[in-house]
Amino acid sequence: MAHKYRQLSELEFGLALLEWKSLGVYPMEMVAAIEFTDDKGIFWAPALELYDKTHKLKEPEVVITGNGNGYKTREQMLRCVGRCWDKAIASRPK
Repeated sequence: MAHKYRQLSELEFGLALLEWKSLGVYPMEMVAAIEFTDDKGIFWAPALELYDKTHKLKEPEVVITGNGNGYKTREQMLRCVGRCWDKAIASRPK
C-alpha cells in the first residue's frame, strides 16, 4: 500500500501523544483514522497531526504508525494507539 504519510515507530507515535498531553490536550483527541483502499479492500491507520510550535516543524505534518499495511478494522487500529501510548509511558524513567 503506497501512501504519502511518514510512518513513525509505535514508541515515537506514543511520545508524540504524550507531548500533546503535556500541552493540556487529551491525546485521543488528536488521533485520527486514515482510510486506505487497495485491491485487497479497506484498511485503517492511526494518524496524528504534528504542528510547528509543538513539534518544531516548518509546516504541519500528518504521520501514521503501526502495521505498514494498515489494519482491517478500526478496533485493531485503536489497539495500536493504546500500544503506542503504553510504550511511551513505559519508556519514561521511573
